[in-house]
Amino acid sequence: MNAAVDALVCIILVTAAIAGVLTVEQSPPTRIDRADTVANTLTTTTTTVEHSPRLEFNNLADRAISPDRHHLTRRTHGTLAGLITHATISGTRTQKAQITRIDDMFRLRVRNAVRARTGGRVRVDARWIPYPGSPLFAHFSVGPRPLSDDVHTATVSIPVGVEPLAIDTHDQFQTLGTAVAARIIAVVIPPGPARVMMRDDEPEITLTRHRYAQLQSLTNASLAEPLAIEDTSEANERLTAALAPEITSDLQDRYETPAVAVEAVSGSTVEIVIRTWDHGGGS
Repeated sequence: MNAAVDALVCIILVTAAIAGVLTVEQSPPTRIDRADTVANTLTTTTTTVEHSPRLEFNNLADRAISPDRHHLTRRTHGTLAGLITHATISGTRTQKAQITRIDDMFRLRVRNAVRARTGGRVRVDARWIPYPGSPLFAHFSVGPRPLSDDVHTATVSIPVGVEPLAIDTHDQFQTLGTAVAARIIAVVIPPGPARVMMRDDEPEITLTRHRYAQLQSLTNASLAEPLAIEDTSEANERLTAALAPEITSDLQDRYETPAVAVEAVSGSTVEIVIRTWDHGGGS
């Protein structure tokens, strides 16, 4: 297997494999709560997902880069929670557009792996929301929706490779907005793994450049110069600088003070909510 194939997700899977923060919302004491047991399964069970991405492009030149042509097979190993986290971030989007290419086969394989180990009456909802109302977000789900309101719930928070914001270090909206923007960009396209991908073979190069192109379109940042020399750190700094004013303005509109805004920011983790129930359930 090409060592760079999964470089763009290695940070997520390594941090997810280390630990998750588990909280359980207690259900009525008359029944055994399965949600915490499922949460433990997700954070401790490891598996390997093998898949061949089906890539679709918007122009004829890129369309020549196909998994069939390059015999592209990916094998991604990690905890079930780590794989869920990767599947979530792979669907990062805005309200109007998809930022990252969704690999439907990978997400399907992750769903199958999770359901094989959790059963039928389990719903898993994962979400990455840097803060409520963030312009970029991601979500992923496994299993049917419960019809009954009588459910057991547990929550697992999985790190995505960026440091959480320190509450006492941002007393101005401008510095806070820049810090949040930097973390959003670092999660969507980590500069180190991205640099490795851009120096590898196709289709990794095209996939990475596509992600940068989507972010450039979103922010109007100028990335031609840094990407021409594969300087992903500079590219990410330009994306951060372009995104920061929007984030700063949005945080100012939503929160009275920077301190209140910091408490609402949660971009350093993917939150996985597990719901279980005894009877009923929808598809």
